[in-house]
Amino acid sequence: MSTSQSASGSGAPHTLVLFDGECSLCNGFVDFLLSHDRARRLRFGALQGATGSQWAAAVQGVDSVIVVDGGRVYLRSTAALVALTCLGGAWRAAAILRLVPPFLRDAVYTIVARNRYRWFGTRASCRMPTPAERAWFVP
Repeated sequence: MSTSQSASGSGAPHTLVLFDGECSLCNGFVDFLLSHDRARRLRFGALQGATGSQWAAAVQGVDSVIVVDGGRVYLRSTAALVALTCLGGAWRAAAILRLVPPFLRDAVYTIVARNRYRWFGTRASCRMPTPAERAWFVP
């Protein structure tokens, strides 16, 4: 379950974003991250996949987004903010939201997470990366 492997061969560490592959909101977040990650620092995996299910078992009670960065595991709202700040540039400004106490951020996150299927819908199957995206996805 290492995030330090580089698909590009550069050896640079990557941040792993694990998401609910059946959730339309989660898939939209991944699409957003993919389109804005110019440095290709992020790697992705569905929680329903081999890598994602290992992490989900290790971090019980989280079924939407888990982010692993620099050996640290981030959950709920902090996971989303870490993923955004990894985009660099102006997206680093999202880090200011970490000044909001986690219990407040996570309360909002939990409301959205509990209702995400009803509000945003589901997919019949996990998101499949395009051939061009395949290098940024883990099994």
